[in-house]
Amino acid sequence: MIIGIDDSGDYDSAPVGLYAAILIRPKKQAKIEQHFLKWEGKLPSSVKKNGEVKGHLLSNDQLISFCEEVIRNPFFGIKFLVVGIETDKLSKSSLDYQRDINLEQIAQGVAGYRKQGEEFLAIANEYEEMAKWLKKKSYKTLMKIDLLGFALFKALNEAIKQSVVRNFSRELADLQFKIDKGFIGKDEHLMYWKDIVRGQMWHLSYHGGGIIHIKQWNSHHPFLKKFYPDPSSKTEKSIVKPAFRDSINFYDSSESYEIRIADIIASTFFRHFINNEKLSAVRCLRSSNLSGRVPYTLMKLSQTRVQTPNPYIDK
Repeated sequence: MIIGIDDSGDYDSAPVGLYAAILIRPKKQAKIEQHFLKWEGKLPSSVKKNGEVKGHLLSNDQLISFCEEVIRNPFFGIKFLVVGIETDKLSKSSLDYQRDINLEQIAQGVAGYRKQGEEFLAIANEYEEMAKWLKKKSYKTLMKIDLLGFALFKALNEAIKQSVVRNFSRELADLQFKIDKGFIGKDEHLMYWKDIVRGQMWHLSYHGGGIIHIKQWNSHHPFLKKFYPDPSSKTEKSIVKPAFRDSINFYDSSESYEIRIADIIASTFFRHFINNEKLSAVRCLRSSNLSGRVPYTLMKLSQTRVQTPNPYIDK
């Protein structure tokens, strides 16, 4: 499954920030790309920035066209989900609390690597630098990190469900997360984002219901073989092989049509549900929305310490 992710919203002033995650079947990826580019090419330059269509510039009629031609494409209909995070004072207090826990866990990991000898010093130093980076992050960035982890977690479970229901689960071995890198800052911090987001999914896999485990899949199923350390294990909590972290990548939106589609959906939902700009195109998109009866799933942050194994030292 190819999962494209982008966000929308001003995390400094809007009450809610949103992410959209779209699901595309790998074997239909090329055809859908050609179809999208054809639709994109018909639009006027007034709705484009640096040659790319931007969701916040599209009219309601153009969004209806997007829904009918792109989302409901003739090759394989695109499904998506939308998640949000509140930007109030409680969220900021919770983020401070959670960051302290993350920094404590990273410090434990650093100490553990240093004890293992000189060959692990480079890893220890890298995690020390990541801790310094995390400590300096603004609330806006912390919200994006937490919400991104939540979006990946929910999108992965939906990808598993959709692939089973639509009978192409073996293609899950081609799992790729394509995330817009426009909000991450310097490229040298890409690895920090990937590692922190992996940690977020680790925690969510323990306290958000777990990664879906299909017991009918045998040990030779491509998804289990690639991402699970022991396909015969009954562990249902997490996907921990390095291949999973390698499946998370950040791109410029010009390089990924999947991110551009996610941008249009995120912008449409933000405009309609947060900024109260009434867009009838949302009704057209409803049947493809995996968030259920609500337009988006709201991530709730907790100020209560929960017992989760440390991802940096747990074996």
